[in-house]
Amino acid sequence: MRAERFESGSVSDHIRDVEDDMGSRTTMDLLVEEDGDVIVVFQDPKQKMQMQFCASGSQHPGVARKLREIVELLQEEANPSAAE
Repeated sequence: MRAERFESGSVSDHIRDVEDDMGSRTTMDLLVEEDGDVIVVFQDPKQKMQMQFCASGSQHPGVARKLREIVELLQEEANPSAAE
């Protein structure tokens, strides 16, 4: 897993290659856009799927908020010294 933070551009935070606990070859990426929207990408060797959750004007604004919290937790796990 890698965590990246960007100071400019449409994506502010990107968590790459999150693996599950069961050893599958599927990975998850989470991208947080500048406007707070969150894109979730699931990918395995044969296919890639993505969903976007908007921060406002959304059917599920709470989902975008909780996904941003998950991004923060994964950033802490990827960079434990930065969380101190």
